[in-house]
Amino acid sequence: MKRQVPFTQAAVNLVLIGAWEYGAAVGAFDPRIFPSPSQVILAMRGLLQSGAFMADASHVSSFDPASSDPSIAQRATQQDGVGRF
Repeated sequence: MKRQVPFTQAAVNLVLIGAWEYGAAVGAFDPRIFPSPSQVILAMRGLLQSGAFMADASHVSSFDPASSDPSIAQRATQQDGVGRF
């Protein structure tokens, strides 16, 4: 019985991904908004191989909204007088 659960989960996921791929292939989805899974995988592979994904990911972890928009830091300073969030 325990083996049926992972098999069922895998089968449901494969059916959903297959339906997504089919829907994208027949034009049911706008590819700019909802590309096919194969296009997503190819794009991710390209980003990983070029190093662009990791470069962008390293910026996200140290993102400071105040550094990108000075008005955010000004508003925070006005609210609490300290300048932090």
